[in-house]
Amino acid sequence: MLFTELDAEDNELEFIPPTAYDEHTQMMFLVLFGAVCVLVILVIVLIIMQIRRKRRMQPAPPKLRFRKRDKFVFYSKKFMRPLVRKISGPIRSVPSQMKMKKRDYIRLVNNIHKILKNEDIGSKPQLKQKEPPSSILEPALQAELQLPQELRIPTEVLYMLKNMRVFGHFESPVFLELCQNIETQSIPAGAFLFKQGHLDDSIYVVQSGRLTVNITEADNAEFHVKEVTKGDSVHSLLSIMDVITGYTATYKTVSAKAKEDTIVLRLPAKSFQKVFKHNPDSMVRIVQMMLIRLQRVTFQTLNNLLGLTAELIRMENTSAKTLSVHSIKKQHSPIRRNLSVPIASQRALREEYSLDGEESESDRRAKHRKLYESAPEGSAKKPSRRNFQPMRRFYSLDVDDMALGTSPSDFEVAAFQARVHGLDESEEMEDEVVPPVQHKTSDDDILDLAIADLLQIFELKDDSLFRGHAHVIHHDAGTVIIKEGAKEANLMFVYSGSIAMIQRTADSEEEHLSYLAQPGELIGEIAVLTGEPWLFTVKAKVDSTIISITKKSVYSIIRKKPWVVLKLGHLVVNKLSPFVRQTDFALDWMQVEAGKSVYRQGDPADCIYIVLNGRLRSVVQLPSGKKDLVAEYGRDDIVGVVEVLTKKERVTSVHAIRDTEVAKLPSGMLNLIKRKYPHTVSRLIQILSERLIGQVQEKIGTTSQERHPTVENLSTVAVVAISDKVPVSRFTLELTHGLSTIGSVLRLTGNDILNALGGSALDTVNEYRLTSWLGQQEDLHRIVLYEANKDMTAWTQRCIRQADCILIVGLADSDPTILGEMEKQLESLDVRAQKELILLHKARRDGRYRPPTRTADWLNARSWCVSHHHIRCPERMFRRKNPAKERETYDKLFAGNRKQAPDFARLARFLTGTSVGLVLGGGGARGIAQIGIIKALHEYKIPIDMVGGTSMGAFVGANYCRNPTMESVEIHVKRFCDSMGSLWDKIMDLTYPYTSMFSGRSFNRIIRDCFQDRQIEDLWIPYFSITTDINDSKMRIHTTGVKNKT
Repeated sequence: MLFTELDAEDNELEFIPPTAYDEHTQMMFLVLFGAVCVLVILVIVLIIMQIRRKRRMQPAPPKLRFRKRDKFVFYSKKFMRPLVRKISGPIRSVPSQMKMKKRDYIRLVNNIHKILKNEDIGSKPQLKQKEPPSSILEPALQAELQLPQELRIPTEVLYMLKNMRVFGHFESPVFLELCQNIETQSIPAGAFLFKQGHLDDSIYVVQSGRLTVNITEADNAEFHVKEVTKGDSVHSLLSIMDVITGYTATYKTVSAKAKEDTIVLRLPAKSFQKVFKHNPDSMVRIVQMMLIRLQRVTFQTLNNLLGLTAELIRMENTSAKTLSVHSIKKQHSPIRRNLSVPIASQRALREEYSLDGEESESDRRAKHRKLYESAPEGSAKKPSRRNFQPMRRFYSLDVDDMALGTSPSDFEVAAFQARVHGLDESEEMEDEVVPPVQHKTSDDDILDLAIADLLQIFELKDDSLFRGHAHVIHHDAGTVIIKEGAKEANLMFVYSGSIAMIQRTADSEEEHLSYLAQPGELIGEIAVLTGEPWLFTVKAKVDSTIISITKKSVYSIIRKKPWVVLKLGHLVVNKLSPFVRQTDFALDWMQVEAGKSVYRQGDPADCIYIVLNGRLRSVVQLPSGKKDLVAEYGRDDIVGVVEVLTKKERVTSVHAIRDTEVAKLPSGMLNLIKRKYPHTVSRLIQILSERLIGQVQEKIGTTSQERHPTVENLSTVAVVAISDKVPVSRFTLELTHGLSTIGSVLRLTGNDILNALGGSALDTVNEYRLTSWLGQQEDLHRIVLYEANKDMTAWTQRCIRQADCILIVGLADSDPTILGEMEKQLESLDVRAQKELILLHKARRDGRYRPPTRTADWLNARSWCVSHHHIRCPERMFRRKNPAKERETYDKLFAGNRKQAPDFARLARFLTGTSVGLVLGGGGARGIAQIGIIKALHEYKIPIDMVGGTSMGAFVGANYCRNPTMESVEIHVKRFCDSMGSLWDKIMDLTYPYTSMFSGRSFNRIIRDCFQDRQIEDLWIPYFSITTDINDSKMRIHTTGVKNKT
């Protein structure tokens, strides 16, 4: 800079160097030159604007229109003309350089053709966004079945058959004998079908018209609980149980009134007594189905939905006062505290563990209790070591004692339902061997008194029925005898002390006392007869003595004396509170076939549904007419509660994905329950709050275009192979091993069913029994895996029909555009279950896997698949092996808890809703630090099943999903950091700061070099990235497309 300074001492001017003067001159010159240029440009712009204004004022001459197709032809001929000239001669005479030019011209023409058609040069096939098929979002047409004239049966018989399915399967002679007792009644409008004081002894089915069911409380307040229309029934199974056990009662609080002229079908409950005389085995089956309905529908509904526990059971002692246990004084009770099992079991225990007199009493009790809990049912023999092995978490079926091919009796079906195996008639009542003793012990006295009381309870005379099957068990105060949810059960008779029945409320760890079992009462009747898990935790409140009879022994007694089951049923009913009887009239057990509608959008909300078995789907129709999936509901889920509580019309439509059992609670009965037990309102508020919070979270998290159905609460999964080359059997075995670490899993094949249930198990005549048995397996296991055959057999159709989710398994190296025969047949079926595409990848010789490709082509050819999964298969899956030894080999392989294949473990967590997701945030430094987070998760063996991210987090997550190893992630991130650190690239990327200081070309080039044209669908692990749309100021979620563009 040119400047002068005045010296403070001599006031002389400072000398200015010539170089500084020249710089000043140059700068002034540049400024003047720039100003001149700007003026020139302004003048030129003004001139051009003036010329355009003048031209605009003059009328333009008409021009000929150059159509688009003519333009394409013109430019094509123009570009092709030089090429045609050069290649018009013989091809052999063209030099090599001319060949190169020929290829260049052809490539240029192709590129121009793509540009004119707005195509992206070099782009891969993109996943097409398609609407789900109508079978997913719409219920099936509910057309009535047209039977041939010779097969048609009266309408009243059809109505009765529909409502009597609750009693289980009836053989044709039994059902026809019951139908002979059907009566028809005409009820005028306003008249009572029944009211208080009338005998409660019939089943009523409405053939036409409408009835209202009312309940009158003690203060004479009348409540309308439900309305019964055509085809529905009015009855209480508890009342039917009273009639067939000989304890007919009257209506105490319930009445039914005709709302209009109504025709009703009446079936007297005494008809069952006549049938039971000729078919005693059917009596066992019917009582069992009544108790199953009581537990699944009444108890589970009132407990899971409303949190009711103690309100369901009568607290007073219901045993007969004439029993011997009531006459025994407590201080003289002959109880020996050092005995916990029968004498034979004690001696066996001493022989097995070499007990001596120096062992402490507490140690003996612990070992005795261990023997009791571990020994096989009904056995007092020496326990074997194998009984103490850990329980298996995955199961397969062996040949069972009962086979449908041999036409089993109803008793055998009931025993099979209760999971009583090995019950052979030749040895069923064979007494257990008890060594003779010279002197009666104290426990022998207890056993004699208890057997005398049991004979009185069951009205029996032969004490040999219990000898050798009843065992004396002593429990200290606080001992947990049975835990809630346990599947094995014994019938227990309380001799002394007090046994507490404790139950937990839904969604809470808090325990509530349901009732106290006093001396003379029985415990475990429902669990023994039905085979269902225990509803209560059984705990000794004080030092207590019980008489235990195994389930197998109980069924042995029932086989010889069938009326014993009626006594057991009456004991259960006698313990229930009057409130349960009222609820039993209002509750309905509905069986909804696959595709049938439960309710439709806009219908009045008059009831709540609880899913007992199966799966439901909720769909909403938008104002535009488009239908959108809202949710799916599995076992124990509550459906339609929000509309009922808010008294609004149905906002969605619900239909059955597969054959489903639901419990139906009318809104009128719900209002009565809230009045009787106000604390249930807090439970309903909790349910309503959870639903509302869930809806808010869904709105915040996703949009309707981005919402996908979630896999939650699955009970059954079917595995279907695309072609014969797929090792479907080994795939299911690997998946079974992966699922076994999460919960109990059962793998079923067609051969398993035929071996276990007989050669005719899949015939139509045995459909109900097969369905019941499969439903029982769902109750016993966390998930059931159905392995379908490789062609559309009866077993394959059954697998598809039973499935909550269908896995379509194919080989990744096969042609994705060719549909297999099974896929074509599956697409033609009206299947509503969610379908997942599974692609199996083989390892190369070096042990590595080829990166997935063409996944979009797989999904485009199979639009009915919701999502996809890439599975890297272990080498053992594709080894040639004898199919007969395949199962044995895998059993040995997994017996040693061998490490699972990671991709199969990830698929197992996906199916059970236990997946682990990782979402990475943005920011350069934070993104690099997230590599340490991933490394820490690996070190602690925490799996990563899905990854999402934004900005730098999206880059790190995509690298991990492409190759889930830390070495690969670190290499690619280091290269990215080196490239981003280039100063020259930043300078060349500068732009006018309209939205950013940099154009982003350099960043895009680095991303493109890293991922090439890899698509999100081709990543090993499911991945999504999040971006911001600056035009609409909205979040966008990318789950498909080329990675470097998202």
